[in-house]
Amino acid sequence: MSDSGYFITKVNYIKRSENNNFVQVNSGFNHFIRPTLYNSYHEVINLSNPNDQKEEYTVVGYICEKDTLAEKRKISKISKGDLLCFKNAGAYGYNMSSNYNSRLRPAELCIHKIL
Repeated sequence: MSDSGYFITKVNYIKRSENNNFVQVNSGFNHFIRPTLYNSYHEVINLSNPNDQKEEYTVVGYICEKDTLAEKRKISKISKGDLLCFKNAGAYGYNMSSNYNSRLRPAELCIHKIL
């Protein structure tokens, strides 16, 4: 099931520091808990800019606690508003999500056939 699903989220903000480029997205561990809870690896693709030069980023969510979705990953250059895709997220997204911190669960979309 894992390779049949993707978790897609939008970039809200980018903070560059001396040691790290933080990408804050409009989601968090309440929608995709596996990376934070188990330190699981999910490849991240910048859907908005997939073929640009890769840079190192740490992708974090909008929850106050430790909300790291991907740490120090090489991803095509990211800008505010880009859509990021976490691969192999099937069975780990909506089923494991919650309304933690009064944030609603994400929408889930099923595509049966692509024409």
